[in-house]
Amino acid sequence: MRNIRKLIVLIVLVCVCFICFACDDTGTSNKTTKADPNNVYPRAVNNKESSLLSQTLFHNNQIANANFTIKSGVLGSGGFVGEGKVDWKNQIVAIKVYLHTEDQIDIGAITNSDGVFESVLDLNAELTAAGKGSYNWIKRNFDASKYGIDALSQFILKLGATAPDNPLLIKQNGAQILGVENVNGVKTFKMQNTDAVTYYVAEDDTLMRVEADIKGFKGAATIDLSGQTQAIVDLPAESDAISIDKVSELYTKLRPNF
Repeated sequence: MRNIRKLIVLIVLVCVCFICFACDDTGTSNKTTKADPNNVYPRAVNNKESSLLSQTLFHNNQIANANFTIKSGVLGSGGFVGEGKVDWKNQIVAIKVYLHTEDQIDIGAITNSDGVFESVLDLNAELTAAGKGSYNWIKRNFDASKYGIDALSQFILKLGATAPDNPLLIKQNGAQILGVENVNGVKTFKMQNTDAVTYYVAEDDTLMRVEADIKGFKGAATIDLSGQTQAIVDLPAESDAISIDKVSELYTKLRPNF
């Protein structure tokens, strides 16, 4: 009888040990948890993400305008810093560019459908000294293949679209999500349609940042957008500008190679 009791106790102990081994510290079953495929990066966008990306540039057109900053490379070594405002509704963009130090604007431009108002350091003083009159702007034609500042303006204007993209085509063309990142305090989804452009999109379709290889520039540019719906771009008066045809030789000497 004593041996039977010992055998029963031994069986009970074995069962208790087996149950403990099969349970975690909280007493719940220690089941294998499958990894969430949506948290693996990079990967193809899912339906929700492709829909989000399809609305992004259209959303810019709807909110009309924004402030922006641009950084590319190192100041004084071929890089630049820029800042400005864009009006996607009316296709107007204003930009100031710093080439050597952020204390000095080296070149600026305001672009619309009629052309470009451009200004460089000491323009008014140089024009006045040369007997050309007092003007704060040069008026010239838009040419993104010739002027780097026009290439930047063109890229920024194209961040606004008059219609949404097709989310199905976005998926079919291999769009990817690279991760989730914080941009200036806002959670964004880092996504690509092509390798040349990376979009950082908030959950409400707001475009917060773009990283892009812009034609004509050596390094990739980072463009941060802010102040959506608050940025108003004012065009200069025509009387405050002189045609580049009248001062081409002088202006060529004054204008930085940008």
